Amino acid sequence: MIKENILDNIRVIQLSTETIMQQWSIVEKAISSALIYSVDEADSYTYLRKFSDNTYQCWAVIDSNEKIVNITVTHINHYDKHKSLHLLLTSSVGGSKWEEYKEAHHAIEQYARTQGCKRIEMYGRKGWSRVLSKLTGSQNEKYKEVYVVHSMELKNE
Repeated sequence: MIKENILDNIRVIQLSTETIMQQWSIVEKAISSALIYSVDEADSYTYLRKFSDNTYQCWAVIDSNEKIVNITVTHINHYDKHKSLHLLLTSSVGGSKWEEYKEAHHAIEQYARTQGCKRIEMYGRKGWSRVLSKLTGSQNEKYKEVYVVHSMELKNE
């Protein structure tokens, strides 16, 4: 465990590489379930390598029953003019719902602030715009849809 924040009945923990390895069956399943919706940029073992070299951060939301209910992966993007915390993926564990732990976002938000990030960004399916529009930051910030990322795969001849 690296960092821990407690919010109401949940805890948010930034996992160390050692803890990720100990909890790999849960972490890997959560990552793999989110990657189903990706366009095959990576697999769960790519994420494991990124955790090992501290390129990616892994967060666990733990409920009052000490069960992991969410895994979120972040990465700090370094742009010329600022840093931004990129939410790479977030995945429910054990059938939990976003509404049950969405306030956990504040712990990740605080991490972004301490790292000097100017914003938090997330690329995802259009449906995330509806979900994130209901989320308010700890200082009443709101997500807004700035752009949507689309991709065209080129066929091999």
